[in-house]
Amino acid sequence: MPLLPPPSIVANVKRTTTPSGTISSDQLAIPVVVLTTLDRTRRVELLCFRSFSIPEPRVDRNSVIAACSGGWTRIFDLEGAAAPLEFQMFEPKVNPDTLELVLDKNKQPEQFVGLYEVDGIIIAATSFGNVHYFPTPVNAPTNTTSDESQLPKVAEANPLLPKSAVSVGLGITNLCCMRVFPGSPNFIATGGNDRDLCVWKLETDETQSSGFRLKEMWKAKNVRSSLNDVKNDYLDLRVPVHITDIQFISPNEAEPSKVATVSHHRHFRVYDLKGIGRRPMVTIEIGANPLKRLTLVNDEKEALASDNKGNVFHIDVSTGKTIGTFRGIAGTVSSLAGIPKVKRTKDLSDRVAVVGADRFLRVYEGSGKRRSLRSIYLKQRMTALLVDPTWDPPAPDNDSKPKTGRKRQSRDEMDDDEDGDSDADDDALWDRFEVVRDGSDNDEAETSMAKAKKLKAATSLTKGSATAAAVAAASAAKAMAAKTRTTKGAAAVEAARAKVRSRAVAAQKQQISGVGRVNK
Repeated sequence: MPLLPPPSIVANVKRTTTPSGTISSDQLAIPVVVLTTLDRTRRVELLCFRSFSIPEPRVDRNSVIAACSGGWTRIFDLEGAAAPLEFQMFEPKVNPDTLELVLDKNKQPEQFVGLYEVDGIIIAATSFGNVHYFPTPVNAPTNTTSDESQLPKVAEANPLLPKSAVSVGLGITNLCCMRVFPGSPNFIATGGNDRDLCVWKLETDETQSSGFRLKEMWKAKNVRSSLNDVKNDYLDLRVPVHITDIQFISPNEAEPSKVATVSHHRHFRVYDLKGIGRRPMVTIEIGANPLKRLTLVNDEKEALASDNKGNVFHIDVSTGKTIGTFRGIAGTVSSLAGIPKVKRTKDLSDRVAVVGADRFLRVYEGSGKRRSLRSIYLKQRMTALLVDPTWDPPAPDNDSKPKTGRKRQSRDEMDDDEDGDSDADDDALWDRFEVVRDGSDNDEAETSMAKAKKLKAATSLTKGSATAAAVAAASAAKAMAAKTRTTKGAAAVEAARAKVRSRAVAAQKQQISGVGRVNK
């Protein structure tokens, strides 16, 4: 594939630390990397870090792979030491008669629905059911601390992964998501519009032109209706299926065992791949809008699901019960992730990072009241977000002192400060005066100094008396105003009572006069 110079990009890295030894909630370090592009023809659809499994599993947080529209893939160096690379992994299908892009059931051209990289092999899936295995270019940016001598041992780490560019078809279309199982990259899970959850395994097949095939290992069955325990609903219609995101539970195992999904029809489901049945062990409808994104937090015991109206739901994976909701987001949430608790913090739980159509990166508390801790405006509509779980803020400098806010002072303290400042100014003023000696003896000079000190004391006393008199006058004025208000209020009440009495007397007289006319 040809390597082309990429258009201009913008990479925002938000890594902030505090100078103190402990990090407070309002000065939380945010290990979040947001990456986007200014070219609409290269819109970023998915992001992932480069990862290695030899000699031990680790993530290269300085190198990010971005899957863009049009089948283009970019590799960025967050440190800026190397230029980004760009290559086209596939070309969108074009109708030869109309020369227009071929659209799927969602009225979208072929686009990326899944992205993963391990040991120099990029695994990407498209909405048309094609899975691409592409070797990472040798001149791709990587962490300088990585041991490059380990890269030739990829065959020992993942012997089943192709070592050259290979495209394997699944035979299905209308896919919306693909997820690679981290414990064994030859397993993938797919789902989409009218495509229920399916787990595939990559195997060698000499009959295929590519030499590989993806074998269907497990496929979910549609849920049963609650009416008479039949497959269809009360209208005899099939329960709709439209999976929008997938997450593996317990990804460190040798083979996948549990999978969680969300759907366009508000379904949150958990499947047990090792169980007897193929229907979900947990299924529940959440919210009132289509669910779009899913991520696991708190050691995969809890999940976060977002919809297209800015709501993020906190869900218990074992029961499907909604624990809480993160609010304050406008528009669709395009990506979300959990931020593990940063070391050296004091009594801080996990955090949640969210980006979407409102152009804000928002960080929330992971539990409790789920308050918004920070909101950063990023100028463009965010489509993807990455959180490095292995990053730890650098150790703070113990010699540096944290910035503290100015203490709010009372009126008395401010007056004392003003008096102290004025006394210091007076002392400086009197010290500048020189003793005038006109040939008289020292007694006259001492007499002049004594008079000057008496004058200073009288001035200070007069100033203090004036301040005290002003305070007393203000207090007296307040008391007089309160007394006046009280007097006016009493007079108004008495006037009202008199008016009521006069009206009552007039009504009584009128009634008596009417009775007299009747008697006559």
